[in-house]
Order: sequence, then structure tokens, then C-alpha cells
Amino acid sequence: MSRPKILMTGHWEPLAIYKKPFVGMTWNYYEAITRAGGMPILLPYCGDMDEYIEMSDGLVLTGGYDIDPAFYNEEVKYNTVEITRVRDDLEKTLLDKWLKTGKPIFGICRGIQFLNIYFGGTLYQDIPVECGVIHSDVVHKVRLEEGTWMRDLFDSAELVTNSHHHQGVKKLADDFIVAARSEDGMVEAAIHKTLPIFATQFHPERMIGDWRPEEQTDMTAIFDKFMDMVGRG
Repeated sequence: MSRPKILMTGHWEPLAIYKKPFVGMTWNYYEAITRAGGMPILLPYCGDMDEYIEMSDGLVLTGGYDIDPAFYNEEVKYNTVEITRVRDDLEKTLLDKWLKTGKPIFGICRGIQFLNIYFGGTLYQDIPVECGVIHSDVVHKVRLEEGTWMRDLFDSAELVTNSHHHQGVKKLADDFIVAARSEDGMVEAAIHKTLPIFATQFHPERMIGDWRPEEQTDMTAIFDKFMDMVGRG
């Protein structure tokens, strides 16, 4: 039985190594997909992506820098906003093509933000400034919404998660429902109403196996759920 192939977007650093662009992601993304039975494939930032889309069974939009506010009809408001337009344009093209396939998508951190924008939502450009709360490098509780598969998946009303972001969902796109919120009301997970798409603001790949701090909820189940959506071969 062949392993499902999971296409993954990588972080773009324009001058990271030898003053050349660098594309990659932290190792725990790879491990999370591998542990769940998938084969992770990093999407390159060059050439034709059609063959990668055709060969892949699922897509993971990973974390990274901020999305250009022009994508939701705003200008940059704060000097904390760090844009990688090269990645924005790549992921816009990727979603345009991927959605025609009907195959599942899992967004993580920046991933939930990009999906929300793509489907017509908006973001808080800087949560501390606009909301007066901190979501960067903290641990907090997340409440799962009743009636969602995510609540059934964990058989619990509450999770303890990491939080590594200064932007977040402001207006949720109409195509999504909220699956989880933090105690201060921020959207922490969303599920598309009709398509096999879901996303989390927290980083579940950092809460599996040896990566998981003892006080945080084990997120193995959410990667198993994604692989079930993809089909395990």
C-alpha cells in the first residue's frame, strides 16, 4: 500500500543562506505527516506546480511570515507586519489550481490566515495593538465549538495549545464555521462548510510525540483525521 503524498508549502527567506533565497520548514511538520502515515513533499518556488498538484493527495499550508494586507484590501498599518509577497503570490496560484481538484487542505497558523483571506475574510494586522492581548509565544486554553467534528475528535470541550502569532482572523470568511476559540475570543480553528478544508491557528505539529510539552494537548488525532480525509492508500 502506497503512502498518501502530502504537498506542503515552505517558509520563504529571501537572504537566508549565502545571501540567497531559502525555502524550508521546521522538521516537526515532516514528522507529523510521516507519523500519520503520509509522505511529505515540499513545494518548490520555481517551475510548474501542476505536476506536484496532480501527484499529491493532500495539501498542508504551513506557518511563516505575514500576508500582504493588499490581499484583503488594506494597507500595512504597523511596522510589525513582515511580508513575503513571493510566498503570497505562490500560494494564491496554488489554491486557484488546488481547489479545482477537490482534494483536502489543512492550514496551520499562517495557513488559517491565508485560507480565510482567500475566501473573503480579513485579519487583525497586529493583535496586541488592535485587541490588547498577547498570542505570541504563550500557552492558553482553546474551547471547541459544539456540533463540530473537531469537538467529537478530541471528545472534549477544551484543549491546551501553544500560540505563536501576532496576526489572526478578524472577519471569518462566510464559507467557514468557527471550530475553536481562545478564551479571549480569537478564532483558533475553522472548518469549511462544504469542502474538505480545515485549519488551526495554533501549531499542532509542535504537540505530537517528543515535540509536545507535557501541559499541552496531544494533537496526534488531528493529523490522523487529515490522513483519513486524504485516504490512507
